[in-house]
Amino acid sequence: MKPILFLLAALIAFQKVNAQDSIRVLRQYENDRPTTQLDSVFNIIPNAVYISFDEGFNDSVFVTVNNVIYMDEYLKTDESNGYAGSFVITFKDSAETEDLKIKFAKTNRYIEEKVNLKYKALHIRKLDQWLLTYTSHFIMPQ
Repeated sequence: MKPILFLLAALIAFQKVNAQDSIRVLRQYENDRPTTQLDSVFNIIPNAVYISFDEGFNDSVFVTVNNVIYMDEYLKTDESNGYAGSFVITFKDSAETEDLKIKFAKTNRYIEEKVNLKYKALHIRKLDQWLLTYTSHFIMPQ
């Protein structure tokens, strides 16, 4: 009886250590037309979404899109420009589904997002809470 209780307690402890919680995020959609020359050039590129990691990063992250690894590195926001890193998702058809998952090593939590392919950029930042901003504007870090 004791080995069964010990095994059950060990299994519960293992699940607690390896469990992950999803992070609640706020989504913002900016529908303004491109205004700068850089916006216009960026919007000409077909079937691509620019993913930018901005304020609030100070952790090792593991980023996948449709279970394909895009990034596995330590991201720390540069205080001078509010930028931590970026990459581009490409796709063949806007009817596709692009599932983005960002796992944070320190906190053992994650953000999951079905990327809205109607926008050209997704900015991810943490101010008071995690904020995902979809836009067609291209913001270049200083």
